[in-house]
Amino acid sequence: MPSFEPRSVVLEALFPLLVYLDSNVLISACLVNAHKFLDFWRMHGVTVAVSMYAVDEVRSHLLTESQHHRFDGLLATTRLIEDADERIIPGAIDLPNKDRPILAAAIAGRVDFLVTGDKGHFGKYYGRRVSGVTINSPGEFLARNAYRLML
Repeated sequence: MPSFEPRSVVLEALFPLLVYLDSNVLISACLVNAHKFLDFWRMHGVTVAVSMYAVDEVRSHLLTESQHHRFDGLLATTRLIEDADERIIPGAIDLPNKDRPILAAAIAGRVDFLVTGDKGHFGKYYGRRVSGVTINSPGEFLARNAYRLML
């Protein structure tokens, strides 16, 4: 007898997600060839997005030729979204200047999720929606969407 996935899981799997990865997640994905963060690019129905601000930040932190090569390979399958005016961020959101371009690009790019490992600055917003963008830690997003690796 065939097994069936619960209806909500099936419907959710059919719903594509646009996911902006903060530079700290991208850097981690480039450090080791088998890093678990590479799963973002393997998930069914997930399109990874990034802005030039984040790309420049990642490039400044990569140390080896193999890390740069890995990053270039990931960028080949990543949607580039435009940097945005920081005034798009709601006034109640308190972030350091270096993090504001990340959130601004995510909002302007109309992504579904901003995934960041920066718990110190974004942690208070984990699980919250800011101007339509849900902010998650990498672990939370990967755990909640692990079924997308099995499709």
